[in-house]
Amino acid sequence: MSIAAALALSVVLADRPVIPAADQGAYKAWLVDQALDAEALFSLKPACADARLRDVATQVVTIRNPPPGERSQALAESVSVEGCGRRLRVNINVLLPLLGQAWTGRSGLPGESLATIGLQQNAEAQVSSVVNTRRLTTCEAVAVGDAAVIARPGNVHLVPAGTPLPKGAPGTFYMSLADPSQQAQLAEPQAWVEKWSLDACGLDASVTLLFAPLKDGSATAILVSPAWTETVGKAK
Repeated sequence: MSIAAALALSVVLADRPVIPAADQGAYKAWLVDQALDAEALFSLKPACADARLRDVATQVVTIRNPPPGERSQALAESVSVEGCGRRLRVNINVLLPLLGQAWTGRSGLPGESLATIGLQQNAEAQVSSVVNTRRLTTCEAVAVGDAAVIARPGNVHLVPAGTPLPKGAPGTFYMSLADPSQQAQLAEPQAWVEKWSLDACGLDASVTLLFAPLKDGSATAILVSPAWTETVGKAK
């Protein structure tokens, strides 16, 4: 997309301090391209020609041991893409190159997620396994909507199996695990819960994910469970 074409859209993107002034226009046009492509990928629909794009958040991130030719700084970009009856918060991690090289971006899950892109990828197999029990055999792809954090670290409480789950206030999450030995390994104060909004050809196929770092810090356990709402009038 040319800079002129990008600015012809309704685009509200602020200047990025870590981008040289002479490159601001080209960077914004590039970011618009990335955001439109990501929105189309997640929605499974053509990119919206009348989309409106606006900043949600921009964060400068420091990269340990950057790849050769890359800077130690990166940008975590969040851009809202709205139009054609759709709205999605697109998240893109941008690697800032050395002089004379191009920017590169990697899209994470849309919406708000505390999970890194690596953790999101680690969860994919479990998510697919759960979603496959929901979607129709003729449904080949699943559209992805905005993720949301249901409970942040400190608000997740693991209770023994068989114990009635208390009714928690908004932002508080109670869960029991079938394996007591597994529960004992988890760092409960660091755990959080998210809901990933998924649509399987018209059927709600959303899932709830518990992310719980192990006490020894070696990994993060991920547990996926259905969170979909039964729909009326849909084919079965």
